[in-house]
Amino acid sequence: MTGRIVIIGNGAIGMTAASELATRATGAEIVIIGPRNRTGGASAAAGAMLGCFGELTKYSLATDAGRRKFVLGLDAQAMWPAHLDHLGDVGGTDPIKTVSDTFVVLNAVGGELDSENFDAMLAGLDEHHGRYEIVDSVPGLDPTPTARPLRSLWLPDEGSIDASQLLASLEASCSRLGVRAVDAEVLELQSTPSWCATTTNGERIEADVFIVATGAWSADLVRTITEDVQPMVSGSGVALVTERVMGDGFNSVVRTANRAGSCGLHVVPLSQGFEYYGATNVIFERPETRAHLGVINFLTDCVINQLDRLAAYSRIDKVVVGNRPVTLDTYPLLGRVEDTPVFMATGTYRDGLHSSPAIAAALRAEILDDEAAFDPVFAPTRRPILEFTRAEAIAEFTHQQVSSAFESGLSLTPFLHAQDLQAVFAPMAESLHDRLPDVVGLHPDLVAFACLSRKDPESVGRIVRHLKGCFT
Repeated sequence: MTGRIVIIGNGAIGMTAASELATRATGAEIVIIGPRNRTGGASAAAGAMLGCFGELTKYSLATDAGRRKFVLGLDAQAMWPAHLDHLGDVGGTDPIKTVSDTFVVLNAVGGELDSENFDAMLAGLDEHHGRYEIVDSVPGLDPTPTARPLRSLWLPDEGSIDASQLLASLEASCSRLGVRAVDAEVLELQSTPSWCATTTNGERIEADVFIVATGAWSADLVRTITEDVQPMVSGSGVALVTERVMGDGFNSVVRTANRAGSCGLHVVPLSQGFEYYGATNVIFERPETRAHLGVINFLTDCVINQLDRLAAYSRIDKVVVGNRPVTLDTYPLLGRVEDTPVFMATGTYRDGLHSSPAIAAALRAEILDDEAAFDPVFAPTRRPILEFTRAEAIAEFTHQQVSSAFESGLSLTPFLHAQDLQAVFAPMAESLHDRLPDVVGLHPDLVAFACLSRKDPESVGRIVRHLKGCFT
């Protein structure tokens, strides 16, 4: 292909796509647009766990769409060794810090949801022949006695990568391959008199193909050319990078299963005695760039009590904040936007960095080889995928909020039962669903956003209107 390909977004997906296209597209000019500081971006803040079994929940494989998304993760997992070798050969950078394995622990700090997701992980491993071992101890784990593991498993094929080193290696690779980097943001896409992107530094960049990979900022950008793309919200996460002071620390990734709010507690070993502790997930209408005090308090309490008591002595090197791109159904938006030269590669929620090699390979196939490489179920202008009925969505939101309450330290008197708490949360979800078409059961994470998170009420109205337009 000749001509110009513009990639909007310089996170893991955008940079990997730029490297892939620059390697394969002989004669094409590749331009990548994104702010150098990546403030609030998911990739720059990621713990960068490389695995798909560790992310399984009780509904990950319960639907056809969930299984198709899981296949994308499996494909990416197989690509990572060759991808890292390619970056080393082209970029000429030092080897990237990687961790080869993961321990998953089930403790009694959370609610019943933890056990359900842990069991679903085991079932997924058995079904897809993933390697694992049930273990009696986890190296480095030293929680308070009331948070000791009930069960633990070892995943020898799922580890992590240092996200900052990965991005630096991708930048070096793109530079050597002749990719032009523009330190700016894109304000809008325009189709007349020719297709172009206008940027915050005043440039008007025309191209034959555009790839939108700006994470939580993507939908607003694409909606400058079409209203058919579903709205997106931002799963804001906070993590801590610390320097070990006492104890030996961790040499493997250690994590819980995903909990309420679609995030599990985890520690990722970094280089030279540093560790990454994450993470949290609170959905906001717009990306957040600064951490909230209460969220940091919750995270540090979880780290010290559930992972390692000696982490209390570690020095905080930095607080990182990233924003996960969340669609209304939590599934990605991948492929061409209708009959335009615009492709979307976003909406990946927690899986963007891990899935980046597979997404980049599919973009290369679609753009350079004119192959239908993306699963059409994730088409950018599709209707939201409905996984839940109204009753199921209300019940699951209620169940998750009760589990979250126990994870946050709730203690009940003997004459109260966990089920008694359902009466607190169920009416919120019922009231929201009264505004939606009868066939719609909204994902629990989106119900939590609409009912519990700080937001402009109009943002909920926008979601309601979109769903009514799709399903009535």
